[in-house]
Amino acid sequence: AVYVYEQDAADASAWNMIKKLTASDSDGVDSFGYSVALNGGELLVGAPNQAGHGAAYLYGKNQGGNNNWGEVGSWAASDADNGDRFGADVDLHGNRAIIGAPGDDAKGTNAGAAYRYNRGSNGWAFGAKLTMGQGAAGDAAGTSVAVHGANLLVGAPYSNLKANNGGAVFAFTYDNANNVPVLDNNGSANDHFGTDVAVDSNYLAISAPNDDPTGANSGKVFVFIRDQSGWNRLASVNDIYAIDNDHFGNALALSGQTLIVGEYTDGVGTIPEQGSILVFDGVCPTGDRPDQAFVDRNEIENTNDLAFEVTCSPVPFSDMLSIQVGQETPETVHVSILNALGQTIVELNKQHFVGNGRFVWQANTNQQGVFFVRVQSGNSVQTKPVMRVTEK
Repeated sequence: AVYVYEQDAADASAWNMIKKLTASDSDGVDSFGYSVALNGGELLVGAPNQAGHGAAYLYGKNQGGNNNWGEVGSWAASDADNGDRFGADVDLHGNRAIIGAPGDDAKGTNAGAAYRYNRGSNGWAFGAKLTMGQGAAGDAAGTSVAVHGANLLVGAPYSNLKANNGGAVFAFTYDNANNVPVLDNNGSANDHFGTDVAVDSNYLAISAPNDDPTGANSGKVFVFIRDQSGWNRLASVNDIYAIDNDHFGNALALSGQTLIVGEYTDGVGTIPEQGSILVFDGVCPTGDRPDQAFVDRNEIENTNDLAFEVTCSPVPFSDMLSIQVGQETPETVHVSILNALGQTIVELNKQHFVGNGRFVWQANTNQQGVFFVRVQSGNSVQTKPVMRVTEK
């Protein structure tokens, strides 16, 4: 099933469930909801095991009534075979949609493919089947897909173009079936580059959750920017605290220069494999310090160059959060609270001091979940994640 939530008009930090969706033709083993994509008032849902080959379902916010989220229709590949897994990943942007089928055999057993759909004056219609020019059996192209404007991306995490199961992403444009592979030029065997992809305008994020920057399979994400020459690497990010098998990059979301990365087997505190999410921000214009274009919002510029420290307590908290700031030089300190979407919801009174200062956030009754405390001292910024837990 798929659950639809809507942001509360009176409180940006509160989300209310609107509806639970299920497939109209479910046979019980569809895996409906395996993938989802939302664009404005339209929702696309993948069910890669439906009827043995897979399907995708389109919903409209006002289909069948105001805020009803009714089913508009369903799609399946015209050349479908059992095991194609059509709908393993889906994406939707404007008048274009893309659906992955990593089990498709057009270029070899489980080489994979993707299907492009377009909306015209008569509604949505099939546009083209996308196969990889350098694809091969076992690539599983279509494990991940993304579309934004004229850019279509298809992830093939088991491609051998760079190394055995190193992975690749194939870049298409809307009006051109030719495709160019995007690779990690330093990739190694079994990195699974292309496990997930996300694109927004001219920015592209590609995950390699089995890359080994801080341990075996600790994971890494690569950010690319598009210019006239194609997709060029801009930066790479990873969890500097990740250990073996944390798989940083199992899931991605990208909006502008804000990147959200899932790390589903990350251990948190004493709890193994609890999982976590890391948020990264783009903090400089394109072309200015491109190697540092994306910075971890949870550890923003947390280096020895910072002349101040931030401590939040208690964590988690229930009603009141104390924010202690210590700095060696007199500076004006600004503290703001951001919700999980990166939106500022509270600005605390600024203070000018040297030594130790204290700020207090008294959360209202509707504010709960994960928040970010952003502290700016002079030109330096640190951001800390905190969680509010309320008693039932």
